[in-house]
Amino acid sequence: MNTMFKTKIKNLPPHLKTGNPAFKCGGLSRPALLFIFLIVFIFGGYFLYQLKSFLFGPQIIVNNLKEYSAAAEPFFEIQGTAKNISEFYLNGRKIFTDTEGNFKENFLLANGMNTLQLKTKDKFGNQIARYYYVVLKSQI
Repeated sequence: MNTMFKTKIKNLPPHLKTGNPAFKCGGLSRPALLFIFLIVFIFGGYFLYQLKSFLFGPQIIVNNLKEYSAAAEPFFEIQGTAKNISEFYLNGRKIFTDTEGNFKENFLLANGMNTLQLKTKDKFGNQIARYYYVVLKSQI
């Protein structure tokens, strides 16, 4: 059995027989394999980051308004955050966000029931719309 083990060792490639640390895999050295792994890891991470935006789609968060609200003054300010968006509209009028996605818009309410539509679209074509209803209490 000992001679069979020595025979197998003699048939090994030279870099494995001598314990040479220069690891070879398909002709590639260890630094080349590490470089390829890093490139795949970076592009894979970026792909997953972009996939998150695609899967979750656009999001609208309004801070100072519930779905049904009442207001005493006709001048009304709506503020919140929009994420993963490319276009953003309030009742058909384009509004803009800052670099963090925050928005603040003024709105003039009419007496009675007012409907506010926040509509957004992301770069993949996904759309969402949120509707808020605000009643202006008549000032007599």
